[in-house]
Formats: sequence, C-alpha cells, structure tokens
Amino acid sequence: MRGQIVLLRTAVPLLHHIIMGGEEYLVPRRDGRILVGSTVEDVGFDKRTTAAAIRHLLSTALSWVPALSQATVERTWAGLRPGSPDGRPFIGPVPGYANLYLAAGHFRSGITLSPGTALVLTELILGQAPSIPVEAFRVERLAT
Repeated sequence: MRGQIVLLRTAVPLLHHIIMGGEEYLVPRRDGRILVGSTVEDVGFDKRTTAAAIRHLLSTALSWVPALSQATVERTWAGLRPGSPDGRPFIGPVPGYANLYLAAGHFRSGITLSPGTALVLTELILGQAPSIPVEAFRVERLAT
C-alpha cells in the first residue's frame, strides 16, 4: 500500500493542533510547517507521487483550513506501508527458527502500536506470558 504526503510551508504558524478526518490529517510541526496526509492506495510497490493524489490532499487541507491557500508546497513524497493480507500485524516467534521473533506488518499504525508491540515481544522473548492476547497476531496464522 502506498501513502502520499504533502509538506506545506506557511509564513506564520496557522495550526496548533492536529486535525483528522477520514484517511486525511493535518499535523502542525514545531517549525511551523504542516504535514498533509495521506492517501491509502493499493498500487503494489509503486512509490511515485501522483498529481491526482496531491490535488486531493491539498483540496482537503484547504477545505479544512482556508488560510492554507497562502501556503507553499515544500515537498511531496510517497512511501510504502507494510501490511498483512488480513490487516493484522505479525507479532511473535517464527516457527521452525529458534530465537527468531517478528514484529511487522503494522500498516499505517506502526508508530502508534510500537509501545504495545515492544512490550509483548519482550515478554515473549523472556519466556513470560504476554500481558495481552496475541493469538490473533501469530506469524503462522496465514500459513497454508
């Protein structure tokens, strides 16, 4: 899955809080720039930005904060979001390999889920019972 993002520069800070709606969001940065994100596109491994997606993101941003019409586009980029076919991350030991553990496929929520993932993975590595159920995230769940 590809996600496209736009970074805007403004002459004066216009936002002090994150604005979210649907898949899109505006994130004010400490330096006054504003991150406009993001798309969710099933396009394989294509990391190119597209004019249509950038127009969509800018249109959304302007509809939420009309004063952004004075902003300039500083940069656009796209990245790939690793995910699994069933939409759930893989967390836990890899069957058949001693001492190999996996924490991957968190899609666009990797940063958000990282503290919980780290806690559970640490518990598993130390041989402790995980503090939250992890059966739904087993690595082998999609094996045929």
